[in-house]
Amino acid sequence: MSFVPTTIATLATSLALEDLRILLGTLELFNANPPTVYLLCDSTVASEIPSMKYSGKVHIDSRLDKYGVFDRQQMEKTPGVHFSTMWFDFMAEKINLLRWALGSCEGVLFCDADICFMGPLPAIPEGTAVALSPHMIAERDEKRYGKYNGGFLWVSKGLYADIWWNACATARYYEQSALEDVASYVLDHQHEGAGTLYEFPKTVNYGWWRLWQGKKSPSELLKEWAMNRLKGKETSGICIEGVPLNSIHTHFRTEDMATKQFNTMVLGWLKILAQHHTLARKLLPIVLVV
Repeated sequence: MSFVPTTIATLATSLALEDLRILLGTLELFNANPPTVYLLCDSTVASEIPSMKYSGKVHIDSRLDKYGVFDRQQMEKTPGVHFSTMWFDFMAEKINLLRWALGSCEGVLFCDADICFMGPLPAIPEGTAVALSPHMIAERDEKRYGKYNGGFLWVSKGLYADIWWNACATARYYEQSALEDVASYVLDHQHEGAGTLYEFPKTVNYGWWRLWQGKKSPSELLKEWAMNRLKGKETSGICIEGVPLNSIHTHFRTEDMATKQFNTMVLGWLKILAQHHTLARKLLPIVLVV
């Protein structure tokens, strides 16, 4: 047995406004009943939410103005209040966001604003305590950036948010590598009936890093990609090893070359599929940021 999350949490400042439009647009496209969204943001983003016309319920907390005027490079050079840098503090706001959302509901899926769904929300097995998304990258990169990606995860209760926060004190890569401590806690206690650890499959939260920094060469990984508009009729039509692609993790407005190459590939496939596939055709104008 499994369930589909009904509550999403995300955070965004004005620099992520277009990412947020895509996230909400794709949540709406692929889910007949769009999930409730808890949004931690700055006042600029809060003022733009009505124009996005998201049909699901959105709870807004606009207390991120202190971050909204800085980019990542600037925040990485600025000392933090709780952690070593302002960027670390900003990333740890994800945990405060989860605490807020979990005060009103059971179980929350956190998604970075630059998640683009390519199909309905992913199912999670019943009895899961925490669901994490493995990077699936080369061992040397995993040692640096962490086993799990900090941009896509589901937690069942506030206890795990607290464990995550406490683990940040000794994390080697911001809040992200601290997720390994959360995973270890769940694995150590699951025999007590507290719930199990679930790892999302490779079709979920597929980022450029999974392709360019993977355990296999990019050419080998690209062979796993294919188009199947019939098998993926409820999704974009792109499949990986025969399974419909659920979501990608990317900035569509970027100057980063690795990300741009990934985007070009995905958009190229969508343009081909759009000629015959209704959902791919509807997805294209959402992701074609100009």
